[in-house]
Amino acid sequence: MIDRTLTAPQIGDLLQPAKIIGGRQSYICPLCGNGGGNDGTGITEDPNREGHYHCFKCGFDGDIFDVMDAARGKPQGESFKEAYRAGKPAPAPKAQSTQNAQKTQETHEPEPPQFTEYTDKCAEALTGSPGESYLQGRGLSDALMMFYKLGYDAGKDAVIIPYPGEDFYISRSLKGKEYRKPKGRTEPIFNAQAFKWAVEDNDPCFIVEGQIDALSIAEAGGKAVAIGGTGARKLEEYKGDLPDQIYIVADNDDAGENAAQRIKEILGDRAFIVHPPKKYKDVNDFLRDDREMLLNLVKGNNWRTWEYEEKSSAAAYIRDFWQTAKTKTPATPTGFKKLDAALDGGLYEGLYILGAVSSLGKTTFCLQMADQIARAKTQDVIIFSLEMARSELMAKSISRLSLELCNGQTKNAKTARAITDPDRIKYFSQAEKDLLNQATTMYADMARRLWIFDGLGAIGTKEIRQAVAQHIEITGRKPLVIIDYLQILTSPDPRMSDKQATDRSVFELKQISRDYKIPVLAVSSFNRDNYTNALNMTAFKESGAIEYSSDVLIGLQPQGMIERGSDKDKAENAQTLDNCKTSQTRAVELKILKQRNGQTGTVIPFRYTAMFNYIVEE
Repeated sequence: MIDRTLTAPQIGDLLQPAKIIGGRQSYICPLCGNGGGNDGTGITEDPNREGHYHCFKCGFDGDIFDVMDAARGKPQGESFKEAYRAGKPAPAPKAQSTQNAQKTQETHEPEPPQFTEYTDKCAEALTGSPGESYLQGRGLSDALMMFYKLGYDAGKDAVIIPYPGEDFYISRSLKGKEYRKPKGRTEPIFNAQAFKWAVEDNDPCFIVEGQIDALSIAEAGGKAVAIGGTGARKLEEYKGDLPDQIYIVADNDDAGENAAQRIKEILGDRAFIVHPPKKYKDVNDFLRDDREMLLNLVKGNNWRTWEYEEKSSAAAYIRDFWQTAKTKTPATPTGFKKLDAALDGGLYEGLYILGAVSSLGKTTFCLQMADQIARAKTQDVIIFSLEMARSELMAKSISRLSLELCNGQTKNAKTARAITDPDRIKYFSQAEKDLLNQATTMYADMARRLWIFDGLGAIGTKEIRQAVAQHIEITGRKPLVIIDYLQILTSPDPRMSDKQATDRSVFELKQISRDYKIPVLAVSSFNRDNYTNALNMTAFKESGAIEYSSDVLIGLQPQGMIERGSDKDKAENAQTLDNCKTSQTRAVELKILKQRNGQTGTVIPFRYTAMFNYIVEE
């Protein structure tokens, strides 16, 4: 990918002249003899590519080194190698015409003498060495190695990379992969001459961190510098001589991104940060795996467009679609079979909102679901209780378990109030105490997958996010999150109205479910105006965001509520609600009001035994 030029010999010293064609001298082709007769045109210089020659008869096409190879009967590339080994001629980054020869002389100043002898010896030792194999494995061509006088030090078992035009080089150990620099020298920018080349040719210049990456860009035909260990501060010296287009190619890791941002701060709007495809760590990985694509991005000046499409277009996402589908969080069964069937297997990642009027078992329903999930050990559960203390929730759970374990002897089952009253406990019979111990033991087993945070006025979405992140970091497991309840989460801004605060909380909870790919279930209160109406989405208090942002919207209501809205219907609904609340076993139904990926309108009847905090599907 490196253009080559030769100051001597000229083509006329190698080939016999033929005709003058279009003001250009042609020469007899050393391969086919074209130009030797009256009908032949010979080899002529390509008018669109200075320093390149073409034979229209045999198809020969190449630069002066290729002409030399053909004239001498040598393998292609041999003359170029010999010229470099001899230390002349001095090639420029592109073929030079007579009118810009002066520019070349100014661009390529003599190399400082201190390290020249050492780096030249290393360059001579490169051919056939482990260093050459290493560089070839990095995707670098022989031509580029010679252009940059890359070398090998057998004593160090290291590749030597001189800095063009500078009294500096680095060595890279092939075994220890360590970079070393001459002592007492300040490291300059690697290949800083590329800035001038880019300005002269009106080309972009690429800035990378490592020398091998800069060489990789050069291999692809571009102009690149590496800031190396100097950091971005050295760029200040070149700010007045930079090309209009600069691409900072960041490694695909945090360190690479941070370095790119520092460079961007110095160079400002003229510089743009781009990245290799995300499957590659750096530019050299890119070169080795997809040389053609890198060449296209470097020479086509469309790296920003490509990256924009790669990251943002629908085509970028479809490439990951099936992999994402395979790794999507599986459903977590709730332990309520009919509900799981209605939800296509249970709770998926997303935001679930459960609403009801008071005394219909919202907290009990969520708590029993949490216990059933924890008991099955299918997923951890974190409960954020903003209204009830942790001890109250634990008492409700143990009360329910005492009913489940009593073998029909309901007189031995205990209410949450009885469990937390020491004056009552001392009068329990032995059978009652044994049942309570059994329920406590069962709860202790499942509670290892259950976390309860309580605190009115102390928990907001920020605290929820922090707790979830910490849980995943420590356990490696993604939890189901339950918030009881939504309207009393701490407001993110005390200046917000209740509606604004609730809307913001809904959006934040939705984002938590997306970021961590977990189900989040929030309990919501109802507007009082809807206490005497059948379930509908307008019943959810203080927020339109609940209706629009939730993935699944569920409501609880007494069985027998009338959907019509006349005054008589509302009066009957009010009576139905009162009767339900005063019943020892309350007939309740759950209705799915919204489900993004499933059927809505499903109604599931329950029986709620409030005394023992127990809910069962009918």
